[in-house]
Amino acid sequence: MAGYIGVAVVLALLCECGVLDHPVFLVSPLAEYWLGVVAVLLTVTALPLGLKLPTFPKMREKAEASEAGLQAVATLQLAMIGSALLINTIIYYGFSTGVTCGYLALMCLVGLFFI
Repeated sequence: MAGYIGVAVVLALLCECGVLDHPVFLVSPLAEYWLGVVAVLLTVTALPLGLKLPTFPKMREKAEASEAGLQAVATLQLAMIGSALLINTIIYYGFSTGVTCGYLALMCLVGLFFI
């Protein structure tokens, strides 16, 4: 979890302090729109699914069976929500001029603490 948060915070600090330009890459408005759509769809699917994952019957059985199973389920949750956090942060600081992906990254960051 610290790795996902660390990378996102370092990228945010580099861009907010002026070391990197915001946005880093200039793309067309249409490409920026579609990147935003991808970020929203990713967050809308990954965040609720990642938080609900342990309640699925197969995942619950695996988590209750052993300590290794619980760690596997928690790692999968972290990967789902953490990758959504990183992708949203990269889209926000790398390609986007809007604030939607910043809010999405913040929602994923908060979601990580519920694992």
